Amino acid sequence: MTNLGGKQTGIGKGGLSRDQLITLDDLAEFKLQLLYEIKNLFKEHHSQPLKKWIKSREVRKLLNISAGTLQTLRIGGKLPFTRLGGTILYDADNIQTILTASKTSQIRNAFNSSKRL
Repeated sequence: MTNLGGKQTGIGKGGLSRDQLITLDDLAEFKLQLLYEIKNLFKEHHSQPLKKWIKSREVRKLLNISAGTLQTLRIGGKLPFTRLGGTILYDADNIQTILTASKTSQIRNAFNSSKRL
């Protein structure tokens, strides 16, 4: 407690004092509030790519392709890239476009093959 002009005031908002006990219910409520806030932060940033530029190793993993295939896409102009020093970087938006096109193509191929049966 702080003494201001003969008056004792609490610490922080709501007039809390150092001697005030925190109950298990208080801790449980704090935990739920904290988890709720963290969950909301993840929701806000989930749809946004974390990176603007992606390295070759990450692109190969995302697209499930070999280094040679990635090089072929790059040389053929099908996958735009930027070279920064000795590192080749790919725009995350372009990679997302390829992933979406690939999924659409797989669905279309599966649909067309089931029509033939």
